[in-house]
Amino acid sequence: LSNLEQLGNDYSFLSGVKDLPPALVAIIEGFGPTVWRIVLMILLKPIIYALLKITGFTESSSMDLHFVGTYYMFLLVNIYFITLVASSIFGTINDIINDPISIFQLLGEAIPAVAIEM
Repeated sequence: LSNLEQLGNDYSFLSGVKDLPPALVAIIEGFGPTVWRIVLMILLKPIIYALLKITGFTESSSMDLHFVGTYYMFLLVNIYFITLVASSIFGTINDIINDPISIFQLLGEAIPAVAIEM
């Protein structure tokens, strides 16, 4: 979602995004990732509370305490680290396929560029 033109060039089944109006592409690239993160964050709270109820927490205070810890760890791992690595891999996938031995060097060069955008 962050670069539709590049995705359209790399993957033939997404070649139709090249024909979209520039204004629509700008809106999708600008707001798409943020909207998906917001939707995930909205759905995450009820999911975590349901899982905590299933695991046997009955007191509200203990559920709240475990919710905060679980929510923080999810945010740290999923939103930051997974997004960072996935964005770096998608940006350099063709280079990785062509030269798989240099994956760590390619990711080492790509991750700082993605980290600045976050």
